[in-house]
Amino acid sequence: MKFNINKLIIWKSSLESTPIIYSFEPNKINVITGGSNTGKTCVLKIIDYCLFGKNNEVPDDVNERTSFYGIQITINNETITIGRASFDEFNKTSENYYFSEEGNIPERSPKLLPNYLVKENVIKNFLEREYYITENYELRKVGTKIKEGSRLKLEYFSIFNTISQNLILDEENFFDYQLNGRDRQLYREVLESIFDICIGISTQEEYELRKEIAKVKNSLNSLQKKKETAERRINKNEEFIRNLITKARQLDLVDDEIDVNNLEEAFWILEERINSQFTELQKLVVPDDFNEIDKERYNIRQKIRSLSKLKEQIEEHGALQKEKEDSLKPIDYLFQNKENLINLTGVNDFINLLSSELRMIKDSLSVVPKANANIDEEITILGQQLEEVERKLNSYPKKKDFVNVNQRNIGLIQTKTEIKNFLSEKRNIKDENIDSYNTLIRKYQEQIDSLTAKLPEDEVPLRNRRINLLNSLIQNYYNQVKDSLDNYRNYRVEFDYRRMILELLKPGDDKSASISGSSNYLFLQLCLFLGLHELFIKKKVAKNYVPQFLIIDYPSLPYKSKETNISDQSINDSDRIKLRSAFELLNNFIEVITGNNEGQYGDNFQIIILEHISPDIWKHPSNLERFHLVETFRDEKSLLGF
Repeated sequence: MKFNINKLIIWKSSLESTPIIYSFEPNKINVITGGSNTGKTCVLKIIDYCLFGKNNEVPDDVNERTSFYGIQITINNETITIGRASFDEFNKTSENYYFSEEGNIPERSPKLLPNYLVKENVIKNFLEREYYITENYELRKVGTKIKEGSRLKLEYFSIFNTISQNLILDEENFFDYQLNGRDRQLYREVLESIFDICIGISTQEEYELRKEIAKVKNSLNSLQKKKETAERRINKNEEFIRNLITKARQLDLVDDEIDVNNLEEAFWILEERINSQFTELQKLVVPDDFNEIDKERYNIRQKIRSLSKLKEQIEEHGALQKEKEDSLKPIDYLFQNKENLINLTGVNDFINLLSSELRMIKDSLSVVPKANANIDEEITILGQQLEEVERKLNSYPKKKDFVNVNQRNIGLIQTKTEIKNFLSEKRNIKDENIDSYNTLIRKYQEQIDSLTAKLPEDEVPLRNRRINLLNSLIQNYYNQVKDSLDNYRNYRVEFDYRRMILELLKPGDDKSASISGSSNYLFLQLCLFLGLHELFIKKKVAKNYVPQFLIIDYPSLPYKSKETNISDQSINDSDRIKLRSAFELLNNFIEVITGNNEGQYGDNFQIIILEHISPDIWKHPSNLERFHLVETFRDEKSLLGF
């Protein structure tokens, strides 16, 4: 993807002051050089911060004197300006951005232009359109850090755009997974996930196609499982019917004429014959409710008998009461006529005593249960209920006519019950869904075949050829600098796709060589990155994903014991030759990518180098024409000026 950084912009904390601007040229190797602690490495951190960096890597002494950072870039012929406010007093990264689709650079701090401030997603949406990243594109899950459904992000591709100081000194990795506070494990998984996209093994369209195929396959697998379940159910039902027919034959409930080859028809014949025999059996076997009705008749008779006895007792009690009342009449007569009798004290007292006892006897006789007037009505009602029960019982055969429940009749009842349960469970003899399952399965398979036909060739052979091409491109760059690799001059390079590293193989051997020395690793990293970017451009596979630029922070690091503020006098002749060789390699790369001669691509590419050495090293013994000096930070001049 065509991508060029035109300007780096710093608006100082004095909001009314004009911005500091550093300009970079396209198709050049742009160099900012200078001494220690002058802010060179901040350039890399500011670019990352403006492109949505999540960490506050810019040093405090720079951030405290800055209100806004910005970059003007050209992406696919569109020039835009992106600015981002400096960290706040709590050292927290800002969510306030400045964005101009026309590439405008405000003369004052964007903090004074609140109407032009936007949120991150506005700029990301614009850039994702330029990157051709869609919402549907999800990262391939290759480990624990990438979550299911994680989206592809444009910042992931920056892993191909930076050779940092840490990477130059790293003798194990060839990509900086921790640049500017990156999550090391996440970016390791990200690289593995996006590498095939970048080298053209897979495309976003292919990814979406494979995702659709996977979706249809999931539907197909689900349908096939349902069909298998239905078939198992049918087999189980068929086995049940066969066993039922066999059992019915053994009990002589059906004859041998039932055709078991047509189980659906055989089942309905069996059900019809069992139902017919069961109906006949019901006429001869004691019905289920016969005993209940007989018990009800007994209870009604008992109630009638009890009520009749109660009525008889009440009537006897009334006759006995009248008889006792008649026997007491003489005593009552004496009391009423005692004045006409002999007036003796003893006689009167005796008559009074008899009178008192007479009252007591009458009181006791008066507590007599009275006949219940409703007893006759209750007996009548019970009699009517008894007649109804008798009528029901008379509708059944006489008990002496009931047959014994023998083994055959037990088998008939059991068979009837099993058929009833089978039908109540709605178990189909022949599942009508099987045919519809087969129709849908054919449809899904045809859909999968149609989508698969649109896929490119198998990934494995294509990947092998693409890695072979990458190796040949890397080998070409390696051969240009092999004299700077001392003992490894005639070695062969090979990219390890699984481990994402570059290895050296001895001539005539496939064993990986043990490499030491940061200078050797610097050349291997340069050869790998240049080979990758040439592959991206050559195959036109990643122009919409990987920006065509590279930032190299301090490539002379392996040749200096410490940073210096003088030119390059601390580099000995041998190391100077190696560093010059590295610069010539970069110069040749720009010529090949941007030139229009035969064997060149006529495309765009930009390199930015942050260094300590003086321009003398790329100007002598001959000038490397693709190098451009952006700024020198010396004599008290630094990133923020003097």
